[in-house]
Amino acid sequence: MGTSRITGSYLLCAALVCALIYYAIGRRLPENGRYDVELYFSLISFFLIILIVLVLSWVSTELNHSENSPLYYLCQIYDILCCIFVMWVQVSYKDKLKKQKEQEQEKQIWLKQKELYRLRKDDVERVNLLCHDLKNRWNH
Repeated sequence: MGTSRITGSYLLCAALVCALIYYAIGRRLPENGRYDVELYFSLISFFLIILIVLVLSWVSTELNHSENSPLYYLCQIYDILCCIFVMWVQVSYKDKLKKQKEQEQEKQIWLKQKELYRLRKDDVERVNLLCHDLKNRWNH
């Protein structure tokens, strides 16, 4: 098993990738200063990705006994893509929850408007009845 060396170019590349992922996906996750994802969903996603990353890193190291082989870099790229995929899924899930909330709000507004219409209709009927009674009293 080779020793890993962290070079300045590696750190710069990792920082650039992290910044790009954050600005493309990560900063869209919080809404009103909070993350609106279920803990269960986040934990399952986290453990699945960690499992994939650990297994692939172990396999690539065992098969090649070197961290400088093409397979090692391929696995590193795959690890990054898995992490990006999880973030993308979380953004999609957040958008789905937002749409559900909007639909629920629209339904509540519609129900309130329906109730107001019913109340106004009752009021109009009462006013018509009163006018009819007054008209009948006036004519008699």
